[in-house]
Amino acid sequence: MAFYDLNVKIGHGIKLPSAASIYTAEACAVLAALEYIEYSNVEKWIIVTDSMSVLEALSNPCHNAKTNYIIFQIKEKYHKLCNMGRDIILFWTPSHVGVVGNEEADTLAKLITNTSDVVPVKKIKISYTDCSTLLKELMKKKWLDHWQESIQTKGKWYHQINHGIGKPWFTKGTYKNRKFYSYISRLRIGHGRFNEHLHRMNMITSPSCSFCNQANQSLHHIFFECSIFSLQRLILIEDLLQVYKEPEVIPRSLPDLLKNENCFVALYKFLVTTKEEI
Repeated sequence: MAFYDLNVKIGHGIKLPSAASIYTAEACAVLAALEYIEYSNVEKWIIVTDSMSVLEALSNPCHNAKTNYIIFQIKEKYHKLCNMGRDIILFWTPSHVGVVGNEEADTLAKLITNTSDVVPVKKIKISYTDCSTLLKELMKKKWLDHWQESIQTKGKWYHQINHGIGKPWFTKGTYKNRKFYSYISRLRIGHGRFNEHLHRMNMITSPSCSFCNQANQSLHHIFFECSIFSLQRLILIEDLLQVYKEPEVIPRSLPDLLKNENCFVALYKFLVTTKEEI
């Protein structure tokens, strides 16, 4: 965190705890600039910042439990200085547009960040929002570590499709119907009403394909091998060409197809015209 006084051409900065967010650092910079103004004899000031989010928070008269506590400190300090006769304007500028003071402050802040062994860390309270973000990252890391350990014994099919944590696929795009989401979810986890899986669960006596009786009825067999579905497979290829454009780039495995959400409708269409349920 740093600020720069163009009048005397001197910069000031401090290092914040690693848990502090960029937003907190930007708010601290504004607060530090106000504290600097308090001990100056100059009455008129313009504080230029590239943090639109901080300025919006300061201009918002309504706050809640999620409001960063530094925003309250800035407001308190600002009103105190105004009562002391200081004329202070908070001004926004786009970042990295050649504003001398802004560029100097950014350079100083980066220098402080990269010299962690020299510059002491200022002890500040970590805000609720920063703590929440930190905890989410820690939980995500712990979950990923557990995920990497567990795939050695289970979940290998799903791991071929998804390697991390992200926004759920079903929150994207437009809603279709319940069956669509049910079928795609079952394909992604590799569990469903196909004979190979049902036999593994001891629910039926044979894993053989009930349509062609030529191989085990796995998901791969249904989509790529079963001779009964040759015509529907041609239609599937035509639908996939709308996504991949060239035949040679179409994936030859179901997990690879399931990595691309644009393939979901084509895969669903194939299921309802062949197996009918999964």
